[in-house]
Amino acid sequence: MEQDVLAALRAAGTDEDWLSTLPQHQAGSIVGFLDSASASPDWAQLWLLSNEGARSMLPEPPSLRDSVVRQLYDFFCDGRSFQHERKELLDRLPNREFFVSGLTALVVQTTGAQAAWVSPFVVVAIILIGRMGIRAWCETQIRSAS
Repeated sequence: MEQDVLAALRAAGTDEDWLSTLPQHQAGSIVGFLDSASASPDWAQLWLLSNEGARSMLPEPPSLRDSVVRQLYDFFCDGRSFQHERKELLDRLPNREFFVSGLTALVVQTTGAQAAWVSPFVVVAIILIGRMGIRAWCETQIRSAS
């Protein structure tokens, strides 16, 4: 499953292609951040700290941020969670916009976070998974949670 997801994400586009699914102001805030985040197990915290606009939308960053990252982990790394939704979204690739908005909707539904706040997390996760590999990304999330 992991390699199928990774292959589908990579085949759907480059970093720039995935960034193009976001509004320009969100994509611009991610570009400079990505190189420093690739090796960090706490990429979500780093992005949040580097982006004042995202911080201002969130009253309690740690708990909601952790919940969003957990949902992304469950989608990408846990073979049991979101099985039907994962298959449906992967089947729609290379439609990156549909994939990002669909995964954002899943995360919003389970966390209550705002879609405008979640979608950059989704795109950053996709880009980091494409760079690191899905197994490495999943292992980093496990280590950072413990």
